[in-house]
Amino acid sequence: MTRILERTETGPYKLAKSDIAGDAVYVCRCGLSRSQPFCDGSHKRTRDEPNGQLVRYVGEGDALRAEPVEVRPVPEALAPEASL
Repeated sequence: MTRILERTETGPYKLAKSDIAGDAVYVCRCGLSRSQPFCDGSHKRTRDEPNGQLVRYVGEGDALRAEPVEVRPVPEALAPEASL
């Protein structure tokens, strides 16, 4: 199954200092981490993404790469009605 996840964050969210590990716990917000829901540093790949451009990641593991996605306008005949 193919799934598109829309993520706008390019870094993790720091939860709190862990009582068990003694280190901070970071949760992935970019969607690229292989250790979901925790951050593994994969967000560093987002540094080269062009601003304002939709990208999709294809491949596996270290071969994962960003590709630009062309966004086309919806034809007027298919657009939802403006007034309900």
